[in-house]
Amino acid sequence: MNVLQDSVPSNGRTKRDDIDYFKYIINPSFMDSDIEISITPLTGDPNILVSWDPLITFPSMEDNQYNAISMQVGPDTIVVKPSDRFKKNPGCNPNL
Repeated sequence: MNVLQDSVPSNGRTKRDDIDYFKYIINPSFMDSDIEISITPLTGDPNILVSWDPLITFPSMEDNQYNAISMQVGPDTIVVKPSDRFKKNPGCNPNL
């Protein structure tokens, strides 16, 4: 699993029908910030599935195992707001 870093682009290649997983650990100083996840394909049509639920380690369309999804044709972007993360998973909120 590739670990993403703040403001550092990641490049890669995935074969058709394969899945690549990435992990992003929120910097505590950005807990109240939006997180934007984008993918820009050179070829093909990739999709983004995101989970912030600790019980969903590997997001999947099977059984709706994700918290957010983008399946646009071409580039995809998901913006995850702090209120979304905390509302759907109170365990993520350090202020509770």
